[in-house]
Amino acid sequence: MRGEKIDAPPDHVYLEYVKNNILAAAVKDAKKQGVEWVETTVREGDPAEEITAFARDGDFDMLVIGSRGLGSVKGLLLGSVSSKVCHLTDRTCVTVK
Repeated sequence: MRGEKIDAPPDHVYLEYVKNNILAAAVKDAKKQGVEWVETTVREGDPAEEITAFARDGDFDMLVIGSRGLGSVKGLLLGSVSSKVCHLTDRTCVTVK
């Protein structure tokens, strides 16, 4: 049996998977719902910091971010991306369930 060598680091392989599969499915879903224009991006780093930097760099007026609903205790222990985004950004931030 012969294995396939992967030269890329695991993080890169994961990001490529996200870019090629998950985002493609999201774009397809959005277009199916009637959205005419969709732009996607994949960034590496702390999610909350990257989201707020992207919003600032793109000069967006408002962020809409989902909540996973971990609950207050688990959310406090693990930290919440949506909560951190709301605290870091100077933009209007709406969290939805």
